[in-house]
Amino acid sequence: MNVEYSYEKTGYSNILAPKIPELTIKNLLGSKQKSLNVLLDTGYDGFLVIPEEIYEDLELHTFEVMEDEIPIVETFSGEKFILRTANTLIEVEELLDETIIEVDTTPYCKEPLIGRQLLELFIAVLDGREKILKLEYPENDV
Repeated sequence: MNVEYSYEKTGYSNILAPKIPELTIKNLLGSKQKSLNVLLDTGYDGFLVIPEEIYEDLELHTFEVMEDEIPIVETFSGEKFILRTANTLIEVEELLDETIIEVDTTPYCKEPLIGRQLLELFIAVLDGREKILKLEYPENDV
């Protein structure tokens, strides 16, 4: 499956960034879910980071990873902080069936971002001239 996404302005700046619509996130019980439009952030090395209010609405605090597995993040300015991290289910319309990943949150997160770990699930081509992100989920050769 190959899907193309166009660039859009972010909610907090005039910067154009690839935006992936219709990512659905659910808690592990499937009892709470939310559809999100997410931006691609290649500077973030995790799977998905979401604002705290979404994290709490989905009751992800009940699925948090063990304390010794929680990552400490260092920003480009050298500031360090601990993320809250939980296991969750995601799916991306027309691209990725329901999959378990780790999702992070921090008070600094203002809009949902996918990072390199999620991007590594796909074959990704960023066409800067056309302002298109092409994602393909490779089928396993069995």
